[in-house]
Amino acid sequence: MATKQPTPNHTSSSLSSLPPAALQSLRQAFTLLDADSDGQISASDLTSMLGQLGEALAPSTLQNTYFPSTLPKPFTLPAFITLLSQAMNGLSEKEDLMQAFEAFDEHDDGVADMGELMEALTTEGERMTREEVERAVSGGFVKRRGLKQLGRGGGEGEVFEYGRWVGMVAGEGEEKK
Repeated sequence: MATKQPTPNHTSSSLSSLPPAALQSLRQAFTLLDADSDGQISASDLTSMLGQLGEALAPSTLQNTYFPSTLPKPFTLPAFITLLSQAMNGLSEKEDLMQAFEAFDEHDDGVADMGELMEALTTEGERMTREEVERAVSGGFVKRRGLKQLGRGGGEGEVFEYGRWVGMVAGEGEEKK
């Protein structure tokens, strides 16, 4: 049985809290996933995209993981944006995220020690695996401490540029500390 497409009112209410940059990012993501440009994301579109990334999944795994029975059929741009905007609405507020990361920012310089952050995320609260943490912070947000930080007593090791990451997650570009 096919799931109904979201109604326009439901779609617009889901989108009202998204910043324009986040909405544009979702549109761009849909375009990338719609390999055959037919206005729908299909299993063959996703198979093509995953193949380009070097991931080969069995058809049953692909179906169960990316196309569960609860997914609207066909999976069009409005359905894609609605589904992801609803998921994004459940994310923490930007200010909450900044405050959480600032707790790890010993020098108030916009970076958190990656070792301390990894330890906290893998051992406290809703624990993440090391792989989940690494995936979450990937994309150029982790760097080695520079000489400037070392001279200020910043120590050695990797740091996480959380302000940039929060800005990206919030769909507003990079946040400035």
